[in-house]
Amino acid sequence: MSEHNKMGKEWDERAERNAFHYVLSAMQKWETEDFFKTGEVLAQRITDPCIKERLGTSTDKTALDIGCGVGRVTRSLCKRFKYVIGVDVSGKMIEIAKSLHDTQKYNNIEFLQNNGRAFSFLRDNSVDYIFSVITFQHMPSKEVIEANVEDLSRVLKEEGVCQIQFSVPEGRAKILRIVPFPRKVIPFIPSQLLNLYAQCTETDPLKKSESYVVTWLTKREIQSLFGKHGLYVTLQKDYSHQHGTWIWALGKKKTSEVTSNC
Repeated sequence: MSEHNKMGKEWDERAERNAFHYVLSAMQKWETEDFFKTGEVLAQRITDPCIKERLGTSTDKTALDIGCGVGRVTRSLCKRFKYVIGVDVSGKMIEIAKSLHDTQKYNNIEFLQNNGRAFSFLRDNSVDYIFSVITFQHMPSKEVIEANVEDLSRVLKEEGVCQIQFSVPEGRAKILRIVPFPRKVIPFIPSQLLNLYAQCTETDPLKKSESYVVTWLTKREIQSLFGKHGLYVTLQKDYSHQHGTWIWALGKKKTSEVTSNC
């Protein structure tokens, strides 16, 4: 089975069992209204400052939500952009997303399944804003992450902006609660060993595969990766949690100038 088919199959299984939980594992059972409210809160905190600072206005612009799941944040983006495309490797997630978004009410959203690596259905330089949260950390390898960055750079407009969340190996609170290592020692332990330990202690079998266990990139790796594919990037620390520290990577084409963080 190819890598992208394996990713899709595994996320299909999670979607069928408990889509809301595997998208946002803070709760085992979500009420639909509360689940989508978290997407609006995130958009207000992360997207709105970026729109104001980098896009000026978004009512005439197109947004792409990578790893949209069932549309948690996509729904909020559609209030802010003229047209929004939500993509996910899981056909089942896309199916659920469509069932939760009536086409009459949400007539500016399109949900599409992709192969987890590229966005072949989008033209070059066609998207103004690219967003992704809790997705790149679940990609099974750095090679898959790079394939996504390479193609998002292709579809991003010259004056567009991307805002991508990564987990970096700082804090690692979950490991620190289990392994009696001093905090200063943790960053020097190979991430493969920590992931292996996490897999051994995880009781949920759907959270043990490579498409769920966190793939960490260091800040230097993120900067190098974006630069390699023609993007100037600035990094903003968000907060530390059980999978390390969230970093938002704000990227623009190198022909555009970035002077501050969102």
